Amino acid sequence: MELRTDENKRREMLRPVRALFFGATFGPPVLSLILMAVIPRHLYYGTPAAYLIGLGIVTFIPCLAIFGVYYADCSGSSKVQKVILYPEKLVFSGYSGKGFQQMQYLSVIDSIDSYKIGKRRIWINGRFKFTYTGKWNETSTKRHFSIMRTLEDEDKLLASLDALQRNKGGMEVCSR
Repeated sequence: MELRTDENKRREMLRPVRALFFGATFGPPVLSLILMAVIPRHLYYGTPAAYLIGLGIVTFIPCLAIFGVYYADCSGSSKVQKVILYPEKLVFSGYSGKGFQQMQYLSVIDSIDSYKIGKRRIWINGRFKFTYTGKWNETSTKRHFSIMRTLEDEDKLLASLDALQRNKGGMEVCSR
C-alpha cells in the first residue's frame, strides 16, 4: 500500500507555520516603522524605546533566515514524501530540488527502535540506510528521521510502525 500526501492535511499543517513565519519576520520591523512614523522623534530619540525600535528593524534578516528555512523545510518535505507499506518493511522516499540538481532519497526500513508522535512530525529512531541518487550517489546511515504528518491514512502507518517495533523486540514505549 502506498501512502501519499493529503493536500487538505498539508494545508492545515502549514497554516500555523506560515503564520509564524510572516508574523515573526515582518511583524517587528513593520511595527517599528509604524511607531517611528507615529511617535514624535523627540520622544524616542536616545531613549530605551529607540533601542527597541532599532532592534525590531534589525531582526528582519535573522528572522527571515531562521523562520524562512523552517517554513521551507516544512513546506517542501511535506509535499514530496511517499511511504510504501509492506507486511514486514516500510519504504520511505522523496526528493529535493529540481532539474539536473534533483536529489532523490530512499530508505527501506525493516525494524525500528522507537518512534514518537509529535504535533507535526513522527520521529523514528533506529539505524537506517538512506540512499541518495541524483547528481551524486551516496549511501549514508542515519540514527533517526522524521515523517511529516500529512499522509493520507496515518493509522496504517502507525500500525506498520508498531509491527516494525515489535519485530525489533525493543522495550521502548511509543507516545501517542
